[in-house]
Amino acid sequence: MPTLRILSPENGPEAPLEVRLQGEVVLGRDAQADIPLSDTAASRRHARIHPSPEGWMLEDLGSSNGTSINGRPVSTCLLRPGDQIQIGQTQITFTADAPPPVPPQASPAPRHKRALTCCGCGCLPPILLLILAACWFLASSPPKATPALKAAAEFRVQGIQNAPGALSKVSGAALQKRLQDMDMALWPTVDPALGWSRFLSHSLLAAGKPRAGHQPILFYDPWADIGLVTIWSPKGQILDLQFIPGSTLRKGGSPPFGGTRSWQHQQAYGPIAVGALTAETLKAFEDMVDRAPWPQGLDGVCEAFKTDEARTASRIACGYQFAQYVEEMVAFHRSPTPVRQAFAQVLREGPASLERAPKTPLEAASLLKELPPGDWAAMRPTAFVDLGEKVLVMAQHSDKPDLFLGAVFLREGEECTLERLDLGSFQIWYGATR
Repeated sequence: MPTLRILSPENGPEAPLEVRLQGEVVLGRDAQADIPLSDTAASRRHARIHPSPEGWMLEDLGSSNGTSINGRPVSTCLLRPGDQIQIGQTQITFTADAPPPVPPQASPAPRHKRALTCCGCGCLPPILLLILAACWFLASSPPKATPALKAAAEFRVQGIQNAPGALSKVSGAALQKRLQDMDMALWPTVDPALGWSRFLSHSLLAAGKPRAGHQPILFYDPWADIGLVTIWSPKGQILDLQFIPGSTLRKGGSPPFGGTRSWQHQQAYGPIAVGALTAETLKAFEDMVDRAPWPQGLDGVCEAFKTDEARTASRIACGYQFAQYVEEMVAFHRSPTPVRQAFAQVLREGPASLERAPKTPLEAASLLKELPPGDWAAMRPTAFVDLGEKVLVMAQHSDKPDLFLGAVFLREGEECTLERLDLGSFQIWYGATR
């Protein structure tokens, strides 16, 4: 008989709650739920598990904080033995030794759009590996590359090496003065040329629908949560550009104007939070520019761009977020720390490091085992979150910005023990929002 083994903040690992499934159950914070959860991060009716002809299905019921399986957020998913379900701070293990009881007249459960790839839902790892290897559209030109998009992709490559030179090629005299004003707010702690280079080297590209040959294109840095909205002409020139915090972009451009990286304050596990918010941001950009009155300019696109005061506040917020990132990475790189050494060892060992990461999800382990040694070596640290006893390090591929690696370490004194590894793809996250 299938069983749910529940570890909640209340009962802890020493006293797990085991529930045998005999039919549909609803999990949530509501005392009337079939399985009440003493978890403030859970919604009152958070999720349900029910039998279907295909097997036991899990469905998120529109919860505030979402439901994850094996570290991947889902909307509806077929459960398999050993799946790890995460609801808030509650971890649930699903086990089953027999198919679910389904009445003969029961119809198959509806197929909802999933919140992410099937990676956590039983699809074959080789298929996902092909996706990860082949679908780098966020890092390069999409299949239907327009002249503007090709120019933007070329600008990004050139800007990493020589940002001032690349900017001068694609911006006219009217924008040069604005760029100088931007530099003072955007890069408060580093040289502007280095700031631009770092921003472009970690940015993803998203494009809105072109009109009359003009096209809005977003450069988005998921780690600093900063976006650069640009309008390009068919001749490969930037006609207008504005920086905007990712949180403001996700709100449709309305105030308040950012100031912090939202993914750090999500209750979801770090790589999940980064992937989900990035996908949400790119989709928000597309929705925003599809309604905007460009190519007249960005002034009428959203509140963050309409007045000098709003534009200044938005830029200052972006500069503050970038300074946060710089401070964080300086802390990571400052002298050979145990965390830095432990992460460097992971990159050197490659797939062999999985033997030391017992909590790595099976799907992530399958993908990481197939990842070429060159891709392990190409990972560059992009985020460092110190949680005291636990430390999270995330790295982005230097040549494939779509690909990122997450590593969790347990820290005891001067020793760091690897606990979990994850491989993420912004492309997969983004594709799930469409």
